[in-house]
Amino acid sequence: MCADRLLTNVSLLCALMLCLVSASASAELEFQRHADDQGLQLNYRFADHNGAPVELNVRTDRQSFISTPTNFRPLSSARLQREEHRQLLDFAHQQGWHDIEIQRQGQSLQVIAHQGPAEQQRERINAIQAHQQEAMQQVLARYYYASIQLHAGPDGYTPDHPRIAIESQAALTPFSDAVAAHLDQTSARETLQFLLRWLQQIPYDDMSNRLQSPGAGFITPTRLLYENHGDCDSKVTLLAALFANLHPEVNSHIVYLPGHAVFAVELELEDGDVSVPYAGQRLVVADPTGPAPMKVGEVARNYRSALHSGAVTIKDF
Repeated sequence: MCADRLLTNVSLLCALMLCLVSASASAELEFQRHADDQGLQLNYRFADHNGAPVELNVRTDRQSFISTPTNFRPLSSARLQREEHRQLLDFAHQQGWHDIEIQRQGQSLQVIAHQGPAEQQRERINAIQAHQQEAMQQVLARYYYASIQLHAGPDGYTPDHPRIAIESQAALTPFSDAVAAHLDQTSARETLQFLLRWLQQIPYDDMSNRLQSPGAGFITPTRLLYENHGDCDSKVTLLAALFANLHPEVNSHIVYLPGHAVFAVELELEDGDVSVPYAGQRLVVADPTGPAPMKVGEVARNYRSALHSGAVTIKDF
């Protein structure tokens, strides 16, 4: 299991991208947060992609907002192993196999049977080992994580970005409503461009604490807006949820590059769009990381080759 390295590399290379593009940043977002007995007020002032001033003022319930989804938390490989260990012991006890011992040895678990004939012991050990993958998936799902195989990379796990985006949509409705009122029925591309410019101006945070606890760097969409900072996959997840609220008819995806993540949508290609092949078509990419003011169909030069060739991993939102 290479989850520590996988998540750490994503964080560090997202930070590298920030260094590469920060010189082109030109605008700053003004952010105000106020909480009282009646709720939470979040105010944003920034310049849109045309340079026009924008104000988004949103009021919502504080507790339900910042706790969506309720069960997401950092999940290091050590914690995953502890949870998996507990899950396997529960499975053994449910079978009535109280002689089973499961020892943690480095990154693996060793199953030992202490009673019964040797053949029976082997059968019990084999049954528990066969259940191990299912146990791991159950632990990942409980805390909103999912397994992933990066293109030409190691197996690992990441926050379940699509699931988190979907379950965040309701809490983000006041924000998408504020955007809709400001834009007044624009095209899907124009809406996406507006969202991109807003999120690109939210301060970037490379979440270096992933070095100590993989998964700690990811921040959920509601927490990102509440705390006003986020890294690449955090911003992509927020973008996916907002865009789905505003244009549910447009299919969207998350694209995992070597060390980075971007958004991709099924829009009609325009001249100059950077795109990625998927299921017989080409998806238009959009990068909300910032602070560079990239448009829909633009991405940093060092990622274009992987996108063009399809040397990426793609998940549906």
